[in-house]
Amino acid sequence: MREHGEIRHSFELVLETEECTLSDKLLVSNAIDGWQVVRGVGDVLDVDILEFVGTRLSVRVSLKQPLTYKEINEYVEDFLEFTGEQTNYHVTIKPVGIRWDTKGPGQTGDRFDESLLISRSRRSEMLRKMDIRLQREAESHSKPKYDLEPGACYISRERKSEHAFDIFTDLVTHGLQGLCVSRVRPGSVRERHGLRKTPIVWLTQNAEAGEKCITPTDMPRVHFVISDFLDKAEESVILLEGIEYIITHNSFPSALKLIQLLNDRVMMHRSRLILPVDPLAVGDKELALLERDMRPLPGTSQ
Repeated sequence: MREHGEIRHSFELVLETEECTLSDKLLVSNAIDGWQVVRGVGDVLDVDILEFVGTRLSVRVSLKQPLTYKEINEYVEDFLEFTGEQTNYHVTIKPVGIRWDTKGPGQTGDRFDESLLISRSRRSEMLRKMDIRLQREAESHSKPKYDLEPGACYISRERKSEHAFDIFTDLVTHGLQGLCVSRVRPGSVRERHGLRKTPIVWLTQNAEAGEKCITPTDMPRVHFVISDFLDKAEESVILLEGIEYIITHNSFPSALKLIQLLNDRVMMHRSRLILPVDPLAVGDKELALLERDMRPLPGTSQ
């Protein structure tokens, strides 16, 4: 059985080139056509150039079988490497993002991912600097108060995120490996909730030595850190506290896209995601969109 988190529809790969001549564009176009044949990927996907106007190049990728986000990223990296080799690296090509086809064949949707196409080396360097290690809290001898279903994302409407922290703490002190991404300073989180070993990532614009920090504008890093943790962890739970802060420094569509991507990863790894949201800081329409693919956190009213 195929695992969750696979892409079954086509998408548009958006690329940026440097200023180049008509002959350079023909060289790039021929390399793109050749990649599918030389790499023997025709049974998996088809590629077609949609447009090459100025420095913007759009390529339609039609999938013939489901692929995971990781597999798509690997195909894109190989595609770019091959194109560079065939043009003798005369034309610089950089990935801008993927525009998912969410409306059906022949219609391009408006869900756009720029974070998926970070190079493998840059992604590895990000993760190395963050140094997130899997650690378990000392197990509590008390009976667990909560039980969240694996592979599900939970949302709670609350001003201070206390209930979300309470459930997260209960789960990590009863055997689950946890990762907390929070707007609150890690020292305060540990002191208030008794967390000693659980890794805590601080969403802040003012990094401090000794703390694992991510600026609210760096959503690719948020995505990679959580995804890497999910790849390594066994039974796990994620608490993402501070989505309002991310929305403020980016946009709601970008933040929603981040949650959708994480939702797919959580399902794939049968983990759990807890997302507290301040209902006074997010509009009714936006809140409804966040809640659409999530379950209400036990003990909260939606």
